[in-house]
Amino acid sequence: GLGSKQSGITNMSYLSDIYAAVRSLKNNPRIDGARLATFGMSWGGGLQMYLMSDWYNRNVGDGMQIKAHIALAPNCPFNVENPKPTSGSMLMLLGELDNWNLPGPCKDYAKRLVAAGGDVKVMVVKGASHAWDTQHPVRGKSNVTVYHCQITWNTKTMHAQEKRTGNKADFGIVDDTAWENLWNDCTKKTTVYTGGTTTQRSQTENAVTSFLREKL
Repeated sequence: GLGSKQSGITNMSYLSDIYAAVRSLKNNPRIDGARLATFGMSWGGGLQMYLMSDWYNRNVGDGMQIKAHIALAPNCPFNVENPKPTSGSMLMLLGELDNWNLPGPCKDYAKRLVAAGGDVKVMVVKGASHAWDTQHPVRGKSNVTVYHCQITWNTKTMHAQEKRTGNKADFGIVDDTAWENLWNDCTKKTTVYTGGTTTQRSQTENAVTSFLREKL
């Protein structure tokens, strides 16, 4: 019932829904619960980053293990500073020219996950804008976005910092005005581009199929 207002639900709520769905599948005797994968695009792709983090897995998912995750054009503006990865595997698909969800912060987080022992494969689709899988001709529209930011937070201190500006906030304080200042500096209105080609769609489908065959 949110219509186009995605921000009406928090990331924690979305994650709770995902874990609830996975839990239901694992309890279904007709389904092999050890061979499940989650798939998300854009904001849903960004949620895959949280699913790969042990902190979120323990605190939201009760330690539930999920075999694989696929992140298509994910947004990565907010993540754990020193992530401890889960046992799952992830395929991260990024658009080279995506100016809605910039690939830079996602690449950085993937590197940190891999450095900590995580299984993450990153594929950059050449020349691709956001939502290239739709295959419609690339078109632009004015939109407010915060996804050019890169905020990391420490799970021990609960302190967060935006890499570009250096602005800080305390994740442990509910009504901390520093959070408002931090996000306001991240927000900007710009022309974002969506759409792609049949070739880009085909490359993506082949990568997803290959990943699922390998990991499941």
